[in-house]
Amino acid sequence: MAVKKMMVKKPAAAMKKASPMKQGLPAGAEITGKYNERVKRGKGQLAKEGSKFGSESGVSIASNLQATAKPFNRRYATTPDNYTEVYGMGANGKEQRLFRGKVGMKATDDFVKESESKVKDVNFRRNKNANTYNAMQGPVSNLSNPKVLESAKRLGNVKVNPRTSQLPAKQMSPMDKKPMAKMKKC
Repeated sequence: MAVKKMMVKKPAAAMKKASPMKQGLPAGAEITGKYNERVKRGKGQLAKEGSKFGSESGVSIASNLQATAKPFNRRYATTPDNYTEVYGMGANGKEQRLFRGKVGMKATDDFVKESESKVKDVNFRRNKNANTYNAMQGPVSNLSNPKVLESAKRLGNVKVNPRTSQLPAKQMSPMDKKPMAKMKKC
């Protein structure tokens, strides 16, 4: 006996994927036309400039317009003859020695402290640039990052319905209201 296999049709709603414009957005958020225009402009810039697009701000940008900050770091080494050396990337892209000083000297400690401070500051700026770029023309999934979403709201790329954007934890419950003081009878 031959057994017939029956094909089951899946509902059309199940086959449709979530719209890319709705991915990662909080409830009540709506992407404006300004965001779509900026994405179109960003794709044009990426096609024109290629891999150099975004490099001046310390950001690398993928073909899907996902911007990520390039990490900035320095390497610290102590030599056997009791010297501290600090290495960083030069303009030519090769590692070069930036400083060499005796271990324990004030000048050496000051340079190392200042160098660590610079690394922290540069990485902070690069992350901020990546967030700003993603808020302007990055993928919609980046808008789930609270910092990126705030920037997108400020730029006018995302509108949030004030009625639905309020979190339930922030709403005042009836028990939070202070009871009115009772008046004494005279």
